[in-house]
Amino acid sequence: EKEAVDLLQTLNDVFTMINPNQQMDVRDEPGEQMTARMMEFLRIIKYKIPCDPLTFRQGLADGETDIIYPIIKYCVSSPSQLEALKKRAFVGYYMSNVALPEELFCDEDIAEIHAAIKELQAQFVEVHKTLEGTRSTTKDPKQLQKKITLLEEEKDQLGSKITSTKMKVTQKVGGQELEELQQLSTSLRKQQEEELELQNSLRKEKERLELAENKYQRSAARLREIRASTADGSSSALLSQLVEETNSNRYRVQEKIPREMEKKQMRLQGIQKVLNESVSTESDLQRLNRQREDLDSEIRALVEKRNKTKNPYGDKADLQLRQQASIAKSVAKKKEEIIFKLDKLTEKKRALMSEYDEKASLAEESKGALLKGEDWKNKYESVKSKLNKYKILKKELDELNAEQLILLAQEKQVSASLAVQEKKKGVSGFQETADSLEKVSAAKGEIDEQKGQTLEEISKFVTEINQVIKERKSKLAPQIKDLRAVRQKFQELEAEHGEKKKTYEASVMGYESKKSKLEAEVTAYRNEAQADESKYHYLNCMGGIVDLSIKRVTAGLDSQALRDKYQKKVNAQEELTKSLKTRQKAVKEAVEPNKHQIEQLKDLKLLLECKIAVHRKGNVG
Repeated sequence: EKEAVDLLQTLNDVFTMINPNQQMDVRDEPGEQMTARMMEFLRIIKYKIPCDPLTFRQGLADGETDIIYPIIKYCVSSPSQLEALKKRAFVGYYMSNVALPEELFCDEDIAEIHAAIKELQAQFVEVHKTLEGTRSTTKDPKQLQKKITLLEEEKDQLGSKITSTKMKVTQKVGGQELEELQQLSTSLRKQQEEELELQNSLRKEKERLELAENKYQRSAARLREIRASTADGSSSALLSQLVEETNSNRYRVQEKIPREMEKKQMRLQGIQKVLNESVSTESDLQRLNRQREDLDSEIRALVEKRNKTKNPYGDKADLQLRQQASIAKSVAKKKEEIIFKLDKLTEKKRALMSEYDEKASLAEESKGALLKGEDWKNKYESVKSKLNKYKILKKELDELNAEQLILLAQEKQVSASLAVQEKKKGVSGFQETADSLEKVSAAKGEIDEQKGQTLEEISKFVTEINQVIKERKSKLAPQIKDLRAVRQKFQELEAEHGEKKKTYEASVMGYESKKSKLEAEVTAYRNEAQADESKYHYLNCMGGIVDLSIKRVTAGLDSQALRDKYQKKVNAQEELTKSLKTRQKAVKEAVEPNKHQIEQLKDLKLLLECKIAVHRKGNVG
C-alpha cells in the first residue's frame, strides 16, 4: 500500500485532471492549507460527504484509505463523469461566493462589490448556457460546406432562371408597363402575405375562443355540481365527490400525464434528431436498413438460444415474477380503462347538465300562469299517453341496440373469417386495401375539386393580366421600337466586348505562363542558393574542426610527443617510398628481357602444340 503522502498526491493528481489549477506538490504545501483547498474543491464538484464533516476532514488530512478511495472512484468512475466534473469545476470556480463576515457587508463599497459580483455571475450563467446551446447545435463543418455548395448551386440556377425570365418579359413588355406590372405583383404579394397573417391570427383567435368556451363549460359544470351537492344538504356526498375528483386528478398528474409527456418527449427527441441530421441519401437508407436487419437477426438468434438453453421445468422465481408482472400490467390496463370510462361518463354528465340547464332556462322563459282544474287533468292525460309511447319506443331502442351489438360481433367474426380466407388464398389485406383505396379516391376527389377551383381562380387572374398586357402593349409600341434600336446597339457593343475580352484573356494567359516560368526559375535558384549555403556552412565547420586539430597538434604539452610520433611515421614512409622506387627501377629494367622470354615461351608452346597435332594425325592414319 501507498503511504498517506503518496495517496494525497494521487488524489491531488486526479483533481488536477479535472481542474489544472489544482496542480501542486502536497509535500511543499502546509497540511491545513491543503485540507482546506481539497475540501473547497470537493464542495465545488458537489461531492456528498458520507460521514461527519469533522471526521471526514481529519481523515482527509491523515490520508486514510476509507476517505480517499471513494473520492477517487467518484471522480474517475467513467469518462462521462470526468467530463461532467470538469464542467462543474469550471462553472463552480466562477460561481463560488467569497466567504466574508456579516459585519463587513455594512460597508457600502463591499456591498457594491458584492452586488457587482452577483450581476457578473448571472451574466456568466447566461453566457455559459448560450455557449453550451451553440456547441450542442453546431454541426460538422464538412456537412455545412456541402450544404453551402448545394445552396450556392441552387442560387446560381435561380439567378439564371430569373435573368432568363426577365429577358423574356422585357422582350414582350417594357418601360412603364413593366414597372406597373411589377408594382401590381408586389402589391399582390403583400396582400397575400397580409391575408396569410390574418388567417393565422384568425386561427389563433378561434383556438383561444375554443379554449375559453371549454374553460367556461368546465367551470359552469363544476358550479352546477357544487350547487347540486350543496342543495342536497349532505356534506358527506360533497366530501366523497371531492375525494373521487382528487384521486382521479392524482392519477392523471402522477401516472397518466407523465407517461403521455414521456412519450411525446421521446417522439420530439426523435424528430429533433432527424431534423438535426443531414439529408440522407438512398445509400444511407439502405445502410440503415441493413443494420436493422442485422440487429433483427441477432435478436432472433439470441431468442432461439435462450429458448434452447432454458430449463424445461422452469424457474419458479422467474415464473412468479412474470406472473406478478402480467398481473400488474392487467391491473394498470384495467385502471386505464376505468379512468377512460370515468372521463367519458363525466363528459356525458356535463353534456346532460348543460342540456338540462338550457331546457330549464327555456321552461322559465315560456312559463306562464299556473295550471288549474281541467288543465291539470288534460296535462296529466297527455303526459300519461306520451309515457306509454316513450316506454314502447325505449323498448324498441333497446332491442335495436342489442341487435346492433350482435351485428357488430357478427361483423367482427365475418371480418376475421374473411382475413383467414384471404390469407389462405394468398391475398391477405385485400379488404383493408380496398377500404384504403376508397378513402384515397374520396380524398383525391376532394383535392381535384379544390384544384379545379384554384385553376379557375388562376385562369381568371391570368385573363385579367393578359387583358392589361394587351392594353399596355398598344401604349408601349413606340417605346418598344426605341428599345429594339437600343438592343441592336447593345448587341454590337456586346460583340465588341466579347472580342476584347478574348484578347484580354489571351494576354492574361501569356502573362500567367511567363509568371509561372519565372516562379519556377526563382524556386530553382532559391534551392541552389540554399544548397550552396548549406555547403558553405559545412565547409566552414570542417575548417574549424581542422583548425582545432592543428592547434591541438602545435600547442600544448603533448605536441612534442605527437611531432616525434608523426616524424617517425613520415621517416618510415620515406624509407618505404625509397625501397619501392628501387624495386620499381629493377622491375622496369627487367621488363624487356622478361618480355622476350615470354615471347619465346609462347613460340615454344605453339611448336609443341603443332607436334602433338601431327603425332595424333599419324596415329590415326
